[in-house]
Amino acid sequence: MRSSGDESTHSSDVVRPRVRVNLRKGSVSSDGRHALGLGSARSETSQADSPPPTPVPVASRLTFAPNMATRRNQAGLAIGVTIALLILLIPAGLLLHDRTRAASTNVSNSVPIAISTSAVGIVTATTVVTDPETAGLTGLQSTVASDLPVLTRDVAERWVPQISSKQFGLVAEGITWHHAEILREHRELRARYPNVRLLWSGAWSTFSYPDFWITIVAIGFPSKDGAIRWCADNGLDRDHCYAKLISTSHSVEGSTGYQ
Repeated sequence: MRSSGDESTHSSDVVRPRVRVNLRKGSVSSDGRHALGLGSARSETSQADSPPPTPVPVASRLTFAPNMATRRNQAGLAIGVTIALLILLIPAGLLLHDRTRAASTNVSNSVPIAISTSAVGIVTATTVVTDPETAGLTGLQSTVASDLPVLTRDVAERWVPQISSKQFGLVAEGITWHHAEILREHRELRARYPNVRLLWSGAWSTFSYPDFWITIVAIGFPSKDGAIRWCADNGLDRDHCYAKLISTSHSVEGSTGYQ
C-alpha cells in the first residue's frame, strides 16, 4: 500500500500536456505556439494512421521479364523440328543417290554412240548416223595402211595372185563400184581365202593407174608361173585371177602374167 503522501508527491511531479485546438487556422495558443487548424490536424492524423499509397503502374511503361519456361519450350520445339527434318531428308537423299547410281549403271551397260544427260538425271541416247561412203573410204584406207608393212616385208619384188582391182565409179559386173561396195567385196575375199591383203596401186610402180584398190593373195612366188598355178588350183579363171609383180622399182611392162 502506498501512502497518500506518496501519491501527492507523485501527482505533483507529473506534467500533464495541454492541447488547445483552435478551429481557426493560424491562431496562437497562450504559450506562444501556433495551433493547428482542424483540417490540418485531421490531415496529419490521417496521414499518420493510413498505410502508404500503392503506386499504380502506367500501362505504357509496363515491362515483362522473359519467362524461362517459355524459352525452354521454344528451344525444345526448335530442336524437335530440326530432328524431324533430318529424319525425313536422310532417307530422301539415300533414295536419290540409289536412283542416280542405278541410272549410271544402266548407261554403262548400254552401247550408245553418244550420250547426253539432263540436269535432273534423265539419260537419253543419241545415235550418230555415218554416211556409208565415208565409212567405206575410211575402211579401205585403214586396211591399206595396216597391210602395207606385211606386203613390204613378205612380197616386195615377188609375184603374187591378184584377185580383184576396183576403181571408184567403175561400172563392172552390173554395178557401179563405190567405196562401200569395194570394201564389202574385199572383206568377202579376205574371209574366203587365206593371206588376202589390200594395196593402193599408186604406192607401187608396176600398176598402170594410180587410183585402184587392188586385192592380192600375199603369197610370194619367184616367178609368175607359181602365181598362175595358185589361181588354177583355187578355181579362178583369168578374168578373176592372174599373176602380178609387186615392186616399187620395176616398170609396168612385163609385170603381169595370165593363165
